Amino acid sequence: MQAILDARQETEEHVKEAFLSHDKISVLVYDLLLTEIWKEKVLDQMLKDDFKPQSEFPCYLALYHEAMVVNLLETLMYHKECWDCLGDTCLDLVDYCHRGLMRIIARQESRVDWYTEVPPEEQDLKYQSHKLEFDIAARAVSLSRYIIDHMKEHLDIDKCSIQGELKKYIDSKWIRVSQDEYLKLSKIEGQMWITVYQLLMNNDYRTMYKMNSFNKNQILKLRSHLSEAIIDQIPNLIDLQQYLEHLALIDPPDVKADLILEQIPEIRHSLLAKYEGKWELIVKKHKGVFSPSNDEIRASATQWINDRNLDILEALTTGPPKCAACQNLATKRCSRCHNEWYCT
Repeated sequence: MQAILDARQETEEHVKEAFLSHDKISVLVYDLLLTEIWKEKVLDQMLKDDFKPQSEFPCYLALYHEAMVVNLLETLMYHKECWDCLGDTCLDLVDYCHRGLMRIIARQESRVDWYTEVPPEEQDLKYQSHKLEFDIAARAVSLSRYIIDHMKEHLDIDKCSIQGELKKYIDSKWIRVSQDEYLKLSKIEGQMWITVYQLLMNNDYRTMYKMNSFNKNQILKLRSHLSEAIIDQIPNLIDLQQYLEHLALIDPPDVKADLILEQIPEIRHSLLAKYEGKWELIVKKHKGVFSPSNDEIRASATQWINDRNLDILEALTTGPPKCAACQNLATKRCSRCHNEWYCT
């Protein structure tokens, strides 16, 4: 939270400097991949076994941990020195981002609804896992863009019509937008267009990309999304538009069968090999770990709250408060719940 607050206020980023000075950014990537594997191999099996703990709070903390680490890496990877500090671990981070984006694309193509609004009492672990998975994929877009910047099919996840209302995914939550704001790019949409621009307009990437008829046709699908309204907001995209028009008129060159050397991400493979054949025992053990007593749950919740600075959380709220009744700017907070705001 402090790292995000420092970045937003454009002050000295003490958290970033601490990670750099102690060379611990690669540890974050290791932690991220370990949590991802736990979710795939342990939590999914626990849910298949109809695991129903007395409280889902400990499991949710483990799920939330992945999203928190991704958020921190997104803040750190904006800086080139953090990217340089990763070394070969950068391959594992790229691989992680790729898996996150592929999961969200696969879910979208299977026409499974990401956006079903579920009452709080029905928001079980599976629902929370899917919700966080979507947020993690959105962060992976930003991470991918930063990675491409440092290294020298448009995914429409920002707009969603739910019950006739237009919403955009902004700052990890769905925000209702008016018809006038429909064409205004959100942060995630802007990140995706910049990523595409870097991949297609950088000569170094062009020479490495295998351009055949299939890939050409997939890239040309971008033309239908590259509207005048988008170019007005990101003027550099006019170069991309011209490139696409030129690409449509030429045939892909013959691909030479050159020798290709590929580096393999090591962290995930080493973790899977280390625990191969042990997952059943780990699942059994974790069913006990995530079934604590009431006193243990209360102590964990208290510790979790004490570890979070509420002043920082307040500072991270997106924009000024709005009236719960009319959506205008509000100046008065409800004296009972301390959550809702009102203008009168």
